[in-house]
Amino acid sequence: MNLPDNSRIPCFLCGRILKVKLSKNEKPYFICQQCGLQAFVRYTAGIRKLTKLLDTLGEGFLDSQNNALQVLTTVSRLNRLEKRSGELQESRSLADFVFGNEDHEHAQKLLDKQVKIAKRQLRELRR
Repeated sequence: MNLPDNSRIPCFLCGRILKVKLSKNEKPYFICQQCGLQAFVRYTAGIRKLTKLLDTLGEGFLDSQNNALQVLTTVSRLNRLEKRSGELQESRSLADFVFGNEDHEHAQKLLDKQVKIAKRQLRELRR
């Protein structure tokens, strides 16, 4: 696995900035010395999500604990929105039957708008 150089991620319990390391099996993990959290990412889907998050965060992004907590909040919100958007797309035929096509499209547009807002907030945190 190729991690971006100096990969860091906020601890999701306390917000402390943690270095992402690779195990002997080339799986990413991180340990928080402050609260004792240990997290190992073992499956391909999780490693892909972690890599995407690390790419989004980039070098020098997590300069303060406050910024790290904002990142965690925004990423969590973005993940929920993208999950809901996917669920809405999967249930389109049922939603069309129950609510009509116009309502479904309106709901999808609202979710898409919220996803864009969350992504913009992440970009703004990088500045």
